[in-house]
Amino acid sequence: KMKINSVYRAMASTADILKHEIGVGSLHRMVAAFPNVLLLNVSTQVVPVVNYLCDEIGVWEDDVPRVLESFPALLQTDISRIDN
Repeated sequence: KMKINSVYRAMASTADILKHEIGVGSLHRMVAAFPNVLLLNVSTQVVPVVNYLCDEIGVWEDDVPRVLESFPALLQTDISRIDN
């Protein structure tokens, strides 16, 4: 039961960060298209992808939410494999 509660807290934290810090407006659509988005680790998966989109590709910070809403599976991308 403790493990389940821990997973739920992590999912809620990921949802909160996507919505309030990154600015995703249609979180429900994002989850419908890619349910595993809530299971991603923010610090090791979400933040590196957002940073890569902005710093390496040149996506404007204001456009990141729209890119992620359109292509939520990008968040599971291993950035270290792209750079190589």
